Amino acid sequence: MIYDFDAVLDRQGTGSLKWDRNHRFDIITDRDDVNSLWVADMDFPCSQAIVNAIKKRAEHPVYGYTYFDGSKFFESIAEWNSKYYSRKVKVEDILYAPGVVYAVASAITAFSNTGDGIIIQTPVYYPFKKMIENNGRKVVENPLNKVGNSYVMNFYRLAESAARPDVKLMIICSPHNPVGRVWTEAELKRVGDICYENGVLLLSDEIHSDMIWGKNQFISAAVAGHLENTITFNAPSKTFNIPGLMISWVIIENVSLKDKWKDEAYGKSGMSLPNPFGLVAAKAAYNESEDWLVQVKNYIEDNLIFVKRYIDENMPSVGYEVPEGTYLAWLDFNNAGFMDDNMFSELLDEKLGILVDPGNIFGEQGRGFIRINAACPRHRIEEALQKISAIL
Repeated sequence: MIYDFDAVLDRQGTGSLKWDRNHRFDIITDRDDVNSLWVADMDFPCSQAIVNAIKKRAEHPVYGYTYFDGSKFFESIAEWNSKYYSRKVKVEDILYAPGVVYAVASAITAFSNTGDGIIIQTPVYYPFKKMIENNGRKVVENPLNKVGNSYVMNFYRLAESAARPDVKLMIICSPHNPVGRVWTEAELKRVGDICYENGVLLLSDEIHSDMIWGKNQFISAAVAGHLENTITFNAPSKTFNIPGLMISWVIIENVSLKDKWKDEAYGKSGMSLPNPFGLVAAKAAYNESEDWLVQVKNYIEDNLIFVKRYIDENMPSVGYEVPEGTYLAWLDFNNAGFMDDNMFSELLDEKLGILVDPGNIFGEQGRGFIRINAACPRHRIEEALQKISAIL
């Protein structure tokens, strides 16, 4: 089936976080000039296989408690890991969670105590910091070093932080949101070695692992480093645009760690059963939607390349390189007269109707940046860039 990703889907009135209301902007349904480019979901239709699977399940008029029996959910994930990540995973080492954020939070409370330190590499996905602080742990930042328009890890500082007696965990974002790095096997091995040698458990958020561009190649942190000291978090949500169906997965190949995480997530926090629609959607995604994925990846990569071409030609003071992974564009306005990204994002919202993520929410190193979601019809990106270039 051929999909038309240029087509505009009106998502207003669907309860969309991106288009109806969100935590940072006012109610936006009463505006006709909105171009929402912030939260990381796609403005594209799901694969027809996913739609058909949900319709078929919806035809049965009972939506009761649902379990995994007969769903082949875990088998589908194991096959996906083998085919796309060259990772052989036992079905019994794959666990269900309603979302990656929930799963990581459960790991934080399971494997650390109040007052313990947890390493993150800023600028990074902002819920990490919130989860750490809201659970009474301490954020230990290992800021990424910016080299040109790309980023590298500070391994010297990482080793120092990991050696602290209060540091128990590290959360790595791989591929990295928002800067778009796809960490190499050598980089991940070094991270894994540092954590292992210092008794620091590595939590690897790999939710963007299917969105890899150019010649870059994804490898799981567990495979590159130490399987017994790494927990992997992933989901079909970013890949197949089904985050609202609340289904994700966790791989823990260390039996004692697995039992402890299950006790925290299932026993203490009370999570157990999946959404029936998420279950059938995930199966259809992994087993029947590869044609859609190929097409959507080609379209998104072209969008990201379009952003690069437009900025180079019309906004040379703005820093940007096509990311190695994720469908997020990380734009640097520090040399374009907008070092205050909060003020700039408010200007874009109030004057131009463009909703973006200000860079500072990802950490101090993000000041002067904005993050734009490129998983949308191209004309929306072009329209936004034209408006932005007109005010520089």
